Amino acid sequence: MSESTANRLDVPELLPARMVNEYVYCPRLFYLEWVQGEWRDNAETADGRFQHLSTVSQKRGKAVRKPAQC
Repeated sequence: MSESTANRLDVPELLPARMVNEYVYCPRLFYLEWVQGEWRDNAETADGRFQHLSTVSQKRGKAVRKPAQC
């Protein structure tokens, strides 16, 4: 199997709609997020991630402390 064939096998068949939107908005941003896996949280995404983890942890019976505000 050639290297290019092996690389194509790593690519999922379906692309999330959000990634299509990212490409239309900014192809470079799409590349950074989807291909290179780079992501920087802002205040809203960091809070959303915390809220999600807090909810999941509460369902599992674990206490979670809210991080200090910067």
